Amino acid sequence: MKCMSVFKRVCLVGFDRIIGSLALGLRRAGYRGAIIGVADPYIIDRCWKLGLISDGSQKLEEAVVGADLIMVSSRTGHGGRVLPVVLEAADENATISEMTRVKRDVNRVFEESARSDVHYVGFRLLGDIEDEEDYAKADKFFFERKTVILTPRGKQDLDAFSKMQAAMRGMGADVVAMSPQAHDRILAQVAQVPKAAIVAILQRIFEGGEDIKITPEMLGKWLVQEVRDLAHAQQAGWADDVTANADLVKDGIDDLIARLQKIKGEIATGTLGATVKDVLNRSGEVIVQAQKASIPELVLNAGGDLKIVEKASEILAKARIPIGELQKLERGEPGSFRITVNTDEDRDRAVNLLRSAGIEAATL
Repeated sequence: MKCMSVFKRVCLVGFDRIIGSLALGLRRAGYRGAIIGVADPYIIDRCWKLGLISDGSQKLEEAVVGADLIMVSSRTGHGGRVLPVVLEAADENATISEMTRVKRDVNRVFEESARSDVHYVGFRLLGDIEDEEDYAKADKFFFERKTVILTPRGKQDLDAFSKMQAAMRGMGADVVAMSPQAHDRILAQVAQVPKAAIVAILQRIFEGGEDIKITPEMLGKWLVQEVRDLAHAQQAGWADDVTANADLVKDGIDDLIARLQKIKGEIATGTLGATVKDVLNRSGEVIVQAQKASIPELVLNAGGDLKIVEKASEILAKARIPIGELQKLERGEPGSFRITVNTDEDRDRAVNLLRSAGIEAATL
């Protein structure tokens, strides 16, 4: 693969599965420069042994010097503590990116710093990530076919955005651009307000009453799933995110209440069915796309050797794992192939079997 030269020195602040996969993905995309990690000594040592970094430091203000890309993990919080230090020490023309879920705090920090000689491109990976906090599960194929939202502030950040876009596409990701304000508005509408509604429903259920009985038959599976989802969201800082995005979330709740009132009226007039039909008609194409995106798949790195592809096919056939599609990846390492299978279990079995045979494979 052609060496990726858009960045010369990268500094990663805080580590999780996304940041770790970014480090490996950069290497996969051809980046050969230094990758400096900022964390405590234990994490630095582990990340170095995992091949995520070339060097590490506990001192943020020293590590960012000379870096032209500084990536801040969401594990560091909303940025109010870390970003001022980064802005104080960052080189001129450095690109600063961060993975916090709410971007308005970042804008405030940049405005307060009064630095106009550095660039900002916010980063958001769409979708829920299993074991997001576990950097040991970093994977160089992690970003393949995933969607990344990048949020430049304005024209002053477009060149930095182009570099980030090239880097992410080099790792196999699809890139969507939007302003930080638009990002926060969508976040409120599609993630924070719906979860707030679930909190209200669960609150009502757990308050009890003669009309609601929590039983495995009635609410068991649904209840367990919703509580697990809420616990996962809270562990990832959901309540803090909502507080940081308070104005837009409150607007979203007001809009939801208004729509529920409208539905209440439609129930009274017997016209709810027409509304449901309209929603289903509008959602048809989205459902088709979602079904395509949910097909279990893995990536096979054959290094350009078709005999490895043939061997992999034979291994999966003997294991009775049907292959849906076998396609060469348009982006990524030469000789990498995407394989679809029927179930998540087949996908995991396939990866383990191929790796046992000495063939490089990973889940998508």
